[in-house]
Amino acid sequence: MFPARCFLFFGLWLTLLGCMQDKDDDTPIKSLEKNTPGFTLREIKHGFLLDVYNPWQGAQNVNYRYLLLKKEAKVPAKYQDLQVIQIPVEKVVVMSTTHIGMIDKLGKISSIKGISGRNLMSNPAIIRGLENETISDVGYDQGVDVEKLLDLNPDVIFTYGVSNEGGAWVRKLKDAG
Repeated sequence: MFPARCFLFFGLWLTLLGCMQDKDDDTPIKSLEKNTPGFTLREIKHGFLLDVYNPWQGAQNVNYRYLLLKKEAKVPAKYQDLQVIQIPVEKVVVMSTTHIGMIDKLGKISSIKGISGRNLMSNPAIIRGLENETISDVGYDQGVDVEKLLDLNPDVIFTYGVSNEGGAWVRKLKDAG
């Protein structure tokens, strides 16, 4: 009877072992969706998958997927084609004053290294940063200085779209990588 129990236990153990996920698996761990129209965020090992749906007014069937990956982690093979954002994000450029308010609410206003449209700024910390040159104005609308923007080497550039993917400067950024 004992050998049969051992065999049964060993067989059950092997079956369970075969069903267990590999610790290096990049399958989503959990979804963080909570009343978030327009995007989903799923946790994976070493980061998150961010899917953005129809990001501007009138957009239909426009989807973007980003891999938010911890700085020390390697990009999993199945996500090699995605735009990767290293987290935590430390340096950003904002192309709309709306972004400033949201970043300020997160307590991360010091992460802003570039803005668009100096004359549109009202946030005191941003104005001080522009005055002491810790924040750069990269230009506005079709007058964006792409080279200046890229020289800031931001982790993320927050753009906006009202009716399409943006102007010629957005295409230049995509071409620059």
